Amino acid sequence: MSVPTPARAWYGTAPAFVMRYADDKLASERHMGVLKDAFGDHLETVEFDGNDHSLLTLDFHQPAYQRVQDYFRALCPGRIAYNPSPSLTHSLLQALTRIC
Repeated sequence: MSVPTPARAWYGTAPAFVMRYADDKLASERHMGVLKDAFGDHLETVEFDGNDHSLLTLDFHQPAYQRVQDYFRALCPGRIAYNPSPSLTHSLLQALTRIC
Protein backbone atom coordinates (compact mmCIF):
# COMPACT_ATOMS: atom_id res chain seq x y z
CA MET A 1 0.00 0.00 0.00
CA SER A 2 1.39 3.41 -0.89
CA VAL A 3 0.35 7.02 -1.42
CA PRO A 4 0.63 8.17 -5.06
CA THR A 5 3.20 10.83 -5.89
CA PRO A 6 0.56 13.47 -6.88
CA ALA A 7 -0.77 13.34 -3.32
CA ARG A 8 2.61 14.55 -2.14
CA ALA A 9 1.99 17.89 -3.86
CA TRP A 10 0.04 18.65 -0.69
CA TYR A 11 3.37 19.34 1.05
CA GLY A 12 3.56 22.91 -0.19
CA THR A 13 0.08 23.98 0.92
CA ALA A 14 -0.61 22.84 4.48
CA PRO A 15 0.01 19.92 6.79
CA ALA A 16 -2.22 16.97 6.03
CA PHE A 17 -4.65 16.21 8.86
CA VAL A 18 -5.97 12.77 9.82
CA MET A 19 -8.26 11.72 12.66
CA ARG A 20 -9.36 8.25 13.67
CA TYR A 21 -10.78 6.22 16.51
CA ALA A 22 -7.96 4.27 18.18
CA ASP A 23 -9.56 0.88 17.54
CA ASP A 24 -11.08 1.64 14.12
CA LYS A 25 -10.82 -1.50 11.98
CA LEU A 26 -11.36 0.38 8.68
CA ALA A 27 -8.80 3.14 9.31
CA SER A 28 -6.32 0.72 10.82
CA GLU A 29 -2.86 1.35 12.24
CA ARG A 30 -1.52 -0.11 8.98
CA HIS A 31 -3.33 2.56 6.97
CA MET A 32 -2.12 5.27 9.32
CA GLY A 33 1.43 3.96 9.00
CA VAL A 34 1.29 4.31 5.22
CA LEU A 35 0.15 7.92 5.55
CA LYS A 36 2.81 8.67 8.16
CA ASP A 37 5.49 7.16 5.94
CA ALA A 38 4.30 9.12 2.90
CA PHE A 39 3.81 12.50 4.56
CA GLY A 40 6.30 12.36 7.45
CA ASP A 41 6.35 15.65 9.35
CA HIS A 42 3.71 17.04 6.99
CA LEU A 43 0.99 14.92 8.63
CA GLU A 44 -0.87 15.86 11.78
CA THR A 45 -2.68 12.90 13.38
CA VAL A 46 -5.25 12.81 16.15
CA GLU A 47 -6.69 9.67 17.74
CA PHE A 48 -9.81 9.42 19.86
CA ASP A 49 -10.81 6.56 22.16
CA GLY A 50 -13.29 4.14 20.63
CA ASN A 51 -13.81 1.59 17.90
CA ASP A 52 -16.27 3.38 15.63
CA HIS A 53 -15.29 4.77 12.22
CA SER A 54 -17.06 7.95 11.11
CA LEU A 55 -15.94 10.69 13.46
CA LEU A 56 -17.83 13.39 11.57
CA THR A 57 -20.88 11.55 10.24
CA LEU A 58 -22.59 8.36 11.49
CA ASP A 59 -20.49 8.08 14.66
CA PHE A 60 -20.38 11.85 15.21
CA HIS A 61 -17.88 12.90 17.85
CA GLN A 62 -18.10 16.53 19.03
CA PRO A 63 -14.42 16.80 20.09
CA ALA A 64 -13.36 15.64 16.60
CA TYR A 65 -15.64 18.22 15.00
CA GLN A 66 -14.13 20.91 17.20
CA ARG A 67 -10.64 19.74 16.24
CA VAL A 68 -11.48 20.13 12.54
CA GLN A 69 -12.73 23.66 13.16
CA ASP A 70 -9.54 24.46 15.07
CA TYR A 71 -7.42 23.04 12.24
CA PHE A 72 -9.06 25.26 9.62
CA ARG A 73 -8.97 28.33 11.86
CA ALA A 74 -5.23 27.83 12.45
CA LEU A 75 -4.63 27.27 8.75
CA CYS A 76 -6.40 30.47 7.71
CA PRO A 77 -6.72 32.85 10.67
CA GLY A 78 -9.62 35.23 10.26
CA ARG A 79 -10.83 33.53 7.08
CA ILE A 80 -13.10 30.84 8.57
CA ALA A 81 -16.55 31.92 9.70
CA TYR A 82 -17.70 30.39 12.97
CA ASN A 83 -21.29 29.55 13.68
CA PRO A 84 -21.73 27.95 17.11
CA SER A 85 -24.77 25.86 16.16
CA PRO A 86 -24.69 24.99 12.44
CA SER A 87 -25.66 21.69 10.92
CA LEU A 88 -22.62 19.49 10.37
CA THR A 89 -22.88 19.47 6.58
CA HIS A 90 -23.31 23.22 6.31
CA SER A 91 -20.43 23.93 8.67
CA LEU A 92 -18.01 21.59 6.89
CA LEU A 93 -18.91 22.97 3.48
CA GLN A 94 -18.57 26.49 4.80
CA ALA A 95 -15.09 25.75 6.14
CA LEU A 96 -13.96 24.00 2.99
CA THR A 97 -15.20 26.69 0.62
CA ARG A 98 -13.62 29.51 2.64
CA ILE A 99 -10.21 27.92 2.94
CA CYS A 100 -7.40 30.27 1.94
